Amino acid sequence: MCAVSNIQVDLSTWQHDEEAFRFRLDNVWFGAIANAVVQGGTVDAVALLRRVGSHFLLTLEVSGSVWVLCDRCLQPLTMPVASDNTMEVQLGEQDEEDEHLLMLDERRPVLDLSWLAYEQVALTLPLRHVHDEGECSGDVAERLQQFADEAETAEQAETETDPRWDKLKSLTDSTNNE
Repeated sequence: MCAVSNIQVDLSTWQHDEEAFRFRLDNVWFGAIANAVVQGGTVDAVALLRRVGSHFLLTLEVSGSVWVLCDRCLQPLTMPVASDNTMEVQLGEQDEEDEHLLMLDERRPVLDLSWLAYEQVALTLPLRHVHDEGECSGDVAERLQQFADEAETAEQAETETDPRWDKLKSLTDSTNNE
């Protein structure tokens, strides 16, 4: 999780029918997460939590921009993020989660809204984080271009045939036609 203070709601003591939470995930927050894909950024989040009978309905919207490392050149890459998601939150015997249902252990019924916002941000990012073609910088971009040129040269060499083989092939073709 995160060492920075999180927006947490204890559902066992929650007395409201509906409440909105507004918060921001920033460079300090992202920096406190170990082994995170997101290196930094500014993401505004709005969470609306409603009690519906014996369970809760959570609508979470995130928008902003984050920076990740480019998979090609390892330089920072800024990516916009915008997403909204609605899920049902219930208390049960153990923590479970799927796409639209979050089950919290009733012995620890604390809903960590900031962590859910981070997960939503991480899921909106594409699998590959790369700069647009030609925007990678540094030595890596030069080496990638060099490898691409070498591969193209090797491919051209493979398609060219030795004229001696062409001559031999014409001899076998002419004997087959007779």
